[in-house]
Amino acid sequence: MSPIVQAIARRRPSPMVSKKTSLAHHAAIEQLIIGCNEHFDGVVDCSVGEDVEYEAKFLGQLRRTGLPRSGQELDFLEQVYGRRMRGKKNSKRLRIFSHLPKCSKSSDPYGEDKFFPLDKITLLIREANSYRDAALWALMAATSLRASEALQVLWEDIDLVTREVFAVEPSERENYLEAYEGLSVAQRDRLSWKGRTTKYTLLLQPYGDIFFDLLELYMRHEYQSGVSHNFIFQSQYGYPLRYCDYGSVIVKPFATAASKVLGSDLKPYRMKPHSLRHSYCVYMKNFVEHTHGVGLSDFEIMALTGHSDPSSVARYAVLNIHLLNEKLSAAFADHKASMGKSIDELLIGFHEKRIAYLQTKIADEKAMRDKKEQEAA
Repeated sequence: MSPIVQAIARRRPSPMVSKKTSLAHHAAIEQLIIGCNEHFDGVVDCSVGEDVEYEAKFLGQLRRTGLPRSGQELDFLEQVYGRRMRGKKNSKRLRIFSHLPKCSKSSDPYGEDKFFPLDKITLLIREANSYRDAALWALMAATSLRASEALQVLWEDIDLVTREVFAVEPSERENYLEAYEGLSVAQRDRLSWKGRTTKYTLLLQPYGDIFFDLLELYMRHEYQSGVSHNFIFQSQYGYPLRYCDYGSVIVKPFATAASKVLGSDLKPYRMKPHSLRHSYCVYMKNFVEHTHGVGLSDFEIMALTGHSDPSSVARYAVLNIHLLNEKLSAAFADHKASMGKSIDELLIGFHEKRIAYLQTKIADEKAMRDKKEQEAA
């Protein structure tokens, strides 16, 4: 119950840390407190020895800063926080970190400030100060790879003939020691993977072609061939870029280029390379054309990005409000003309339109077959 520890616990999150990150920082301590509360709920026999007696006192002090379940504990928290603690005695809002701001778990489906503008990605790549940075950004825009995943791509993960890129989890490599030859044990332990479920990537054009063009220029003019590691991206001295300072070496060049491209439209989130992953998902969700229309489902996007949870995809694959309005405009016009009709009448009208569409489609396909048969004859 040190006053210094109490002051740290009561201190509000740093302005350099977002709400979500702040809550994540405190999550481990909260779980410790909850676990101690659950452990202390049992009967502790202090007559067993000094160790148990010490544990009982320690957990008792921790219990007082956890979930309050008595008037005495509420009085203690009122003394610590200097304000009256109201609510149910078992309310989780009365934890020691109750001063942290609430963060909504819901995500705005139209969060346009989360992705880098689709029409400015090419301009962003052109503003890079090196072929290496340009190639890295083009790779992330083309594949939706996270920065950590892109920085860990090895030469063996690139097929220059078929122009394919694979994102391989370090622990899943069959030739693990050979692949990471030249790295120390500490460096191999720092290899990270956030749970991408597939090694395959689908390159979004034109960024895929731009990446391979820039990769050739990077290899010719900047790449240090005499290094002992297999990472594609390296510092100007040949050190793996994966182990360089992320803020100054990765984020800062991106932020500088983004500020030039976006100008007055600059928004904080777009200052990070991760916004390119959002851009990939937004394009696939709203604008990619395929045989069944426009836009992929969240489950289809999961197969491309390697997400394991549809709710995670929903935070990336946001809807374009203008495109959604355009899609619904025809339906709204039909609805206005159908005012006063019953549900059954509306269903009949819908199916009649579908039948007419399918009949036209069948007639067009038949005409195409007849034309090919005549040409063949």
